[in-house]
Amino acid sequence: RVARLLSAMTVEEKIAQLGYNIRPCATMDVAKDYANGVGGCAVSSIADTIKMRKDLQKLTRLGIPPSIHGETTHSGGAANTTVFPMPCLQGATFNTTLVEEIAASNALQLRAAGG
Repeated sequence: RVARLLSAMTVEEKIAQLGYNIRPCATMDVAKDYANGVGGCAVSSIADTIKMRKDLQKLTRLGIPPSIHGETTHSGGAANTTVFPMPCLQGATFNTTLVEEIAASNALQLRAAGG
């Protein structure tokens, strides 16, 4: 399946799959800016991310969805969630209860955002 997909892709589509969009999904104009697709993008809001993913699948020639990146090791992975210290700093506290509470909070916030 992968070999078939790669053989169907143009050079421009292959290059686009190497790209990563850091703009919020809500600002993306898929038909204009990403006609060849995009390899990945950051989460802005869950609703915007779902819309952008569907648009890419519908509006690009091969319908390849992007890889969605949401940083959840120290935040809820979406806009307006709490950002905690990076994991290396959490570990430096030697407080495993605190680290577990941060992870639980991140998971709760991501679920509340629709993830």
